[in-house]
Amino acid sequence: MLLFDPPFDATELEPGYIKGYLPGIRENGGQYTHAALWVAQAWAALGDGDRAYEVLRMLNPITHGDDAEAIARYRLEPYVVAADVYSQPPARLAAAGWSWYTGSASWFYRVTLESLLGIHHPRRPARSSAAVAEGPGGVAVRPHTPRVAVAHRDRASG
Repeated sequence: MLLFDPPFDATELEPGYIKGYLPGIRENGGQYTHAALWVAQAWAALGDGDRAYEVLRMLNPITHGDDAEAIARYRLEPYVVAADVYSQPPARLAAAGWSWYTGSASWFYRVTLESLLGIHHPRRPARSSAAVAEGPGGVAVRPHTPRVAVAHRDRASG
């Protein structure tokens, strides 16, 4: 999921600081993870849990570590959410950029728990319900203790 594609490069348009990044890096035509996560959050808010889940699946770093080739391309541990992913030369295509950035990891966590699964902190009123279907192939969220909710996805269906 790229932001500003094609990137600002040989253009007279002046979008501000974004043009200062090389093409394919961060907001200038790369994957800017914050914005991509907000797309997942928007799909969930619209009630389209399947699309929200697909965006989160694409952004999940574990999907960039399925095999040696993917790991060599991503160039980051498969448990670290990157703030950005490069999209084109001269940057390293599909390589993780700014890593160990807590903002992207925090948004990934919040969008997954709150927007997709509908799990909210007990002291905050729930603003929405789960965006994914319950039952076979979906997720069931049920209170486990007064402070914890448990989610389960049926492995047989995905």
